[in-house]
Amino acid sequence: DCHPHPGKPYDSVVRTAYLPANSFGYQVLVRLRLAFIRNLIFTIGYSESRNKDDVIVWDGISHKTRLHGKKYGYPDPDYLSRVTLELSTKGVQLSVLTPSENEKLSEFVRCIKQFKHFSDLE
Repeated sequence: DCHPHPGKPYDSVVRTAYLPANSFGYQVLVRLRLAFIRNLIFTIGYSESRNKDDVIVWDGISHKTRLHGKKYGYPDPDYLSRVTLELSTKGVQLSVLTPSENEKLSEFVRCIKQFKHFSDLE
């Protein structure tokens, strides 16, 4: 989707999300990265939490932004299945990549494989 008010500037935002360091978490991480490459993670819109319009907001793919507690944290035994379904609904499949997406995703995988938690996961 396009910016709702083209030409109007918006502030940057920093977001942190958490996934389990296991095989399923790794698979979701790679698909989330593909969604990011495709500009499907964020959009410009109204933020209820900030009560402000024309800001960067999540775009329908769930993220766990806290390690513990309530709906944005763990434990949540259904989260990985739920986000996998959300990714599929948006067409985020690793079997359908453009050459550019394949290159960007391959570089991302090479980088994260350097971390101990992901070095032996596929």
